[in-house]
Amino acid sequence: MYHTWIPEDIERAADVIKTGGLILYPTDTIWGIGCNATNPDAILKVSKLKNRPPGKSFVILVSSIEMLKSYAHDIHPRIETLLEYHKQPLTIIYPHTTSLPEELKAPDGSIAIRVTMDSFCQQLIEQLGYPLLSTSANVAGQPPANTFGEISSHIITAVNYVCKYRQGSKEYKAPSVIATFDRSGAIDIIRE
Repeated sequence: MYHTWIPEDIERAADVIKTGGLILYPTDTIWGIGCNATNPDAILKVSKLKNRPPGKSFVILVSSIEMLKSYAHDIHPRIETLLEYHKQPLTIIYPHTTSLPEELKAPDGSIAIRVTMDSFCQQLIEQLGYPLLSTSANVAGQPPANTFGEISSHIITAVNYVCKYRQGSKEYKAPSVIATFDRSGAIDIIRE
């Protein structure tokens, strides 16, 4: 089933994010809680809402490979080629990043970044001009919400804006593939 998004939905979501608020939105995988990935205070709000243990890293979404290069260093050409041609959402763990808060990082300093394939997310991120934090729309330890109907009322009422796009969809979206890479560009798939 095809679902269209409206520009006003993106504008409202962007306004909330720009003021440090949290949104509930559909990603190219599951429903997520999002905020400005460069705002430590907003990131802490997400951690508190999810009752997330300290030191657990987040995924961030960027709208393009060009935006990715603003935050991730030493992207091996094999990774760039993989990102261009991979047919399903692909999250890569980058060992070295810049201009991103410590609150996003894993204990080893790495950050998981996905170039989103969803046009709604791409447009939202482009309007913001910076990455969007993306974490499953659930309290830590609970199952993630694949559809809007699976999201708890606690999460829905705690965010500052709930996107309208895909609220009525029952379509199952698979989780992203997660991979790491080494200096030679060899890829290690952590989750398919």
